[in-house]
Amino acid sequence: MSFSGFTLQELESKNAPVAAQELLSQLDILIDGPFIETLAIHSPNSLVSSSNQRVRVFNPALKNQLNWASDRLEIHVLKDGSRIFTGYWGQLGLGEN
Repeated sequence: MSFSGFTLQELESKNAPVAAQELLSQLDILIDGPFIETLAIHSPNSLVSSSNQRVRVFNPALKNQLNWASDRLEIHVLKDGSRIFTGYWGQLGLGEN
């Protein structure tokens, strides 16, 4: 499974990132499209993080078995001090000022 940040169309195009086709050939599931904060879905039951994203299932055995719930948040602190948050923010209130 991969969250690519790219749409499936972009990954299949002639301008796709290097090795995109190799990645696609090995995936069971692709969550395509970039995360867009203004379209965020703050639900632990959603398979996508923002409403522009789509779930692409390449393995037919998994087609009717997709569900999950997460109450986890992953924070990456980069060398320049910036942070990347992934996961479900839930009721943590981290996006509030």
